[in-house]
Amino acid sequence: LESDEMEVLLPLVTLRLCTSCVLAACSSSLDPDNEYLLVSEKPAWDLLQKLDSTSAEQWMKVMRAACDAAGQGARAPSVSTPEKGPRRADESPTRGCSQRQTTALTSPVTGRAPATSRCLGMPTDEILRLRAKHVAPSFSTSYASSPSGPIHMVRGVGCRLWDARGLQYLDCVNNVSHVGHAHPRVTQAASEQLALLNTNTRYLSQSLVEYAKALTETMGGGLEVCFFCCTGSEANDLALRLAKAATSPASEVVVMGSAYHGHTTALIELSPYKFEGKGGAGKMPHVHIIPAPDDLRGRHLDPAEEAVKIVQQAEGRGTGIAAFFCESVLGCAGQVVLPPGYLSTVYAHMRAAGAVCVADEVQTGFGRVGTHFWGYQTQNVQPDIVTLGKPMGNGLPVAAVVTTALIASKFNNGMEYFNTFGGTNLSTAVGLEVLHIIKDEHLQENARAVGERLLSGLQQLADKFPCLGHVRGMGLFLGVEVVLEGMAGAPPAGHLAEWIACQMRERRVLVSTDGPAHNVLKIKPPMCFSMQDAAWFLGALGSVLMDQLDPSTYNRLFQQDLLEHQRSRSTVSEDEQRLTTQGHSTLPNVSSIDSLTNIISVAASGNIGTYVPCQPFTYVVAAGVTAAVAMSCILISRSFK
Repeated sequence: LESDEMEVLLPLVTLRLCTSCVLAACSSSLDPDNEYLLVSEKPAWDLLQKLDSTSAEQWMKVMRAACDAAGQGARAPSVSTPEKGPRRADESPTRGCSQRQTTALTSPVTGRAPATSRCLGMPTDEILRLRAKHVAPSFSTSYASSPSGPIHMVRGVGCRLWDARGLQYLDCVNNVSHVGHAHPRVTQAASEQLALLNTNTRYLSQSLVEYAKALTETMGGGLEVCFFCCTGSEANDLALRLAKAATSPASEVVVMGSAYHGHTTALIELSPYKFEGKGGAGKMPHVHIIPAPDDLRGRHLDPAEEAVKIVQQAEGRGTGIAAFFCESVLGCAGQVVLPPGYLSTVYAHMRAAGAVCVADEVQTGFGRVGTHFWGYQTQNVQPDIVTLGKPMGNGLPVAAVVTTALIASKFNNGMEYFNTFGGTNLSTAVGLEVLHIIKDEHLQENARAVGERLLSGLQQLADKFPCLGHVRGMGLFLGVEVVLEGMAGAPPAGHLAEWIACQMRERRVLVSTDGPAHNVLKIKPPMCFSMQDAAWFLGALGSVLMDQLDPSTYNRLFQQDLLEHQRSRSTVSEDEQRLTTQGHSTLPNVSSIDSLTNIISVAASGNIGTYVPCQPFTYVVAAGVTAAVAMSCILISRSFK
């Protein structure tokens, strides 16, 4: 049985038992002396009482254990019992699943089922309690404010994730698993290398030089020397050292507004997203910020004007500019696509001032933008340094810095660069395999085609719902800015964006928010995201906006966002005062039939043949209709009784 089939059996069994009780009561009323007519009534009522006190989580555990027993021909161990000891080399990664379970969970992308979890037995409340006690509170938890709370994920394949209850989710946000969760080729490359050798770069390694060669061949333009490390933060920290070594004694650094480049002390200072946010210490004197271009509001769109001002400001301190850091598409600024020619103009001004230009490709690289392999290539520029991270190892901590031979030689001052885990046999074997998968499975082209479909569908929804103020992005790196509709300047609506993300989670579609006001829905799924996945996502978003965003909810969220906007301003307009007093409950005038038509049309246009709901059709129909019928049957049978 598939997980959704297991789940729907609970209301179906309940309905069958209620039907039995209703028929028995009705027949008995017509023939009260016939005791045989009531032979099944008491057992049915007894089981109904048990089911009434059974939670969905308990039901799923029982069902999974039963299916395991059926598949193995023996009694399955308790679901709450974790596997003991290491798995043998000859064991299947799906040990503990029946053949039908394995088939049901097989990804259409990878052809492989997810491994069974080793930690299914601990209740969610206990995980939360232990996390609160032993894990630092500065770690955030996704969907903490959603009606169902945080998710205990235990499995993943392709663009799908499964929680501890066996419920399936569509992953639209985890760009670290670049070629898909649990990709079998990545798993094989890692396990084979671990079984052979995993040591550092002080020993000669074939995979190290093969990987360095393969990476640099995707860039060209003199970018031919690699440094290997573990994380994007390490890569950007090293890039800063390289830039300062190449431009010494220059020490000023220029960054983009709302940028985030990493969590080290030096990089927090280069990240307005952090130092201007909660808990931030503000801008350091040696850091200079070019405001992020804002196409929605028509601000900061002239790169020459912005660059000249910043260069003059930095040079006024007398130490010179060492580096200009810029993401090729601005991620934490809210998936902002730079205007055409923007970077070429800024690069020219920065280089004229003596700076090294650093392209932060930690989020945008490896084909994600669709039209090009690297995001900076969409701007027709050639950086001096490129930093890489997140998707390089498909979840394994792999990162790198690629630069020119000249800059690498200036850094080679006698102090060794050594990274214990950077460039190991394991890291380079996995990194090389990820590169091969991107090519073999045509994932860059997939990002382009599916990204265009998503942009088109999102724009259709934005045309219907003005609170979706701006749809933007490239490939599978997209953003939807949520705003206070009808107000001058399109103020951000962070509370509404968070509510939408949480409602999407309730439909088992995972998105998140970003941007300085956290009002941008960010969409950056694994690169195997398909046209069918796009339909599922668009259908779920359309359903949230049309069916869940009622006037009362909308007005409440509007008021919260309006107050946030007013707190950030020194003056409040008359319109804002009126809206604060009267509220804003206006929603698009869409009839229920129009709502359904719009969902279907958004999902079905392009290459998609049918509307794919947020849950399988059998679950939607059975769980909705039979639950209502079951309740009616219970009431009827009680009246007969």
